[in-house]
Amino acid sequence: MNTYIGCFQDGPTRLFPVGPYTKWNNEMSTSICFDYCSSKNYKYFATEYGSQCFCGNGEKLNSSQYPYKKKTDCNMACIGNAKQICGGNWRASVYRINHNGQNGSTTYHTPTSQKQITSDKGTCEYYVIIFINE
Repeated sequence: MNTYIGCFQDGPTRLFPVGPYTKWNNEMSTSICFDYCSSKNYKYFATEYGSQCFCGNGEKLNSSQYPYKKKTDCNMACIGNAKQICGGNWRASVYRINHNGQNGSTTYHTPTSQKQITSDKGTCEYYVIIFINE
């Protein structure tokens, strides 16, 4: 089981230390990356650039070097499953791995519609996230 955390900036020194893992045919999906990182007992995994997978324990998440970004910054379809998003250019779609029966559901980052709320204080944008339990 895994839970989508969000889209984060990445860089040459990497948000997560393990990776990039890619299959010989560059095929990648949320499931492929989850299986790889989960088998190595990491707490998080990330897909990036449509075909890359990274694993780690989240120490750098949302730091000044690796901030949370807009969901639309992660906009590349996974090469192994075009219905899923696998990050973007220096953008990581990050998921938390729920080990050993931890409560949670499998969540995929899929394209969603943007919504806006406008008030006298300004405009707030938000996104509808679709949760798919497996």
